[in-house]
Amino acid sequence: MDNTIEAADGINSAEEQALEIIADTDSVEVIKQKYERAEQARLQITARAKKAEAELKTLKQQNQNLQDKPTDSLSRDEVILLAQGVDEKSLELLKKIQKVNGGSLLQAKEDELFKTYQEKLEREKLSEKSRLGASRGSGRIETKSVSSMSRDDHAQAWKEAVGR
Repeated sequence: MDNTIEAADGINSAEEQALEIIADTDSVEVIKQKYERAEQARLQITARAKKAEAELKTLKQQNQNLQDKPTDSLSRDEVILLAQGVDEKSLELLKKIQKVNGGSLLQAKEDELFKTYQEKLEREKLSEKSRLGASRGSGRIETKSVSSMSRDDHAQAWKEAVGR
């Protein structure tokens, strides 16, 4: 207990010394002016800090938006696959397979899921083709090469085309 009392006496004496120093050097008016200046500086600093935090937040959002946007340029593998005749839907499927399995797009093309998808597309194309009946008299006109026609044949073809 004696230690607590001594510590409290030490605090009181320190406060008294500080008040004496202030009272000796500055008047109350000067101290109020210094306090007001310090308060204004604190307000300015907090305003700057809030503004910097807001700018940081917007920059982080912009950075996140840039990362979320897909790149418009094609990768080497995408160009190769498009040259091989892979359509856009298949390319998107390959990208998903690549994300799941890892590796490259060319490796994803060898995946069983993609092969099954390709087989399904082929079956759909064949069934669509088989649904279309053969055309009987579609009005298709066979044209002969002009270079293989004689002069009379060419003249007759011209009259028929013009309708004379």
